[in-house]
Formats: sequence, structure tokens, C-alpha cells
Amino acid sequence: MDYYQRACELKDETVANRRYFHTNAEVGLDCDKAKAYVMEKLTEYGIKPRDCGHGVVATLGAGSPVILLRADMDALPMPEESGEPFACPDGEHAHACGHDFHAAMLLAAARMLKENEGDLKGTVKLMFQPACGFSQGSSGVLPYYFYGKDTSSADMSGDKFFTFSDISFIEVVWDL
Repeated sequence: MDYYQRACELKDETVANRRYFHTNAEVGLDCDKAKAYVMEKLTEYGIKPRDCGHGVVATLGAGSPVILLRADMDALPMPEESGEPFACPDGEHAHACGHDFHAAMLLAAARMLKENEGDLKGTVKLMFQPACGFSQGSSGVLPYYFYGKDTSSADMSGDKFFTFSDISFIEVVWDL
């Protein structure tokens, strides 16, 4: 598969996904619309998403090596001032930080990887995370990969979890 060509073919869908997140901006851990949308789209692509509290995880392929692709879903607690027709209408939240694009890009990557899953040489884990600026955003999602279950009420005092807020895996620029 020519991933660049396929990404270009998915441009309209990626733009539509980004604009959905942008219009329905949610802050912190409260990303119920984004989570439901991600689960719906992954299911539509033939991927089995897992609800992990406030976020969504999914797995493609099998074996080693294992790579984690992650996207934020949350917006900022500030009014939308762009004037765009897809601006968040609530007057309180805005995707001024690019997380709408992060989530849309990861959905596009998930679709392409699923279409090519038989050729994967290893495992790709997908993580859609809320609350990127707070440790509870990733710590509420990462245990699903390490333990395969919700560990929010377990004693995990000796475990270490890391946030990946400053890592950018793919940057593709379109006139969005």
C-alpha cells in the first residue's frame, strides 16, 4: 500500500472527522462525544475498540515489535473565535491546540493500518486519550495495555506510567 496516496484518498473523510471533533469540543476527562465517535468510527473500519474509562484503545496485528500510536481528544476551556462554520457553538470550548487534528489523523492511520493488517509485522496499539495536560488522562488509559483491564481502583503505587503529550508521530498539513 502506498500510505501517502491512501492518506490523500482519505482527505475528505479526515477533514470531516477533524471538523466533527472541532465542532464538538470537550475539555479534560469529559470527552464523551469524542469517545463515542472514535468507537463508532473504529467499529465502522472493522476494528474492535475498547472503552477504557475516559478513553479508547484498540489493537491491530500481532506479535513483536509493538508500537503505540496515540492521539489527544480534548480541547481547551476557552471560547471559539475562529469564525469558521465548524466552530464549537457552545462559547466555552475550542480546539485551538490541534487535538481535533491529532484524533482525525489517528483515525485515518487506524483505517489504513486495518486495510493492510495482514501485512503488519508486529502489533500496533491505538490510544485515544483525554486530558492530555493532566496525568490522569494517560494513566487512565495506559493500564489497559499493561494489564488488559481497568485498574483505576487497584493499588498501583509501584507502577510507573508516562504521558506522551509532547510526542508527535506524523504531521501532515492540508488546508483544513
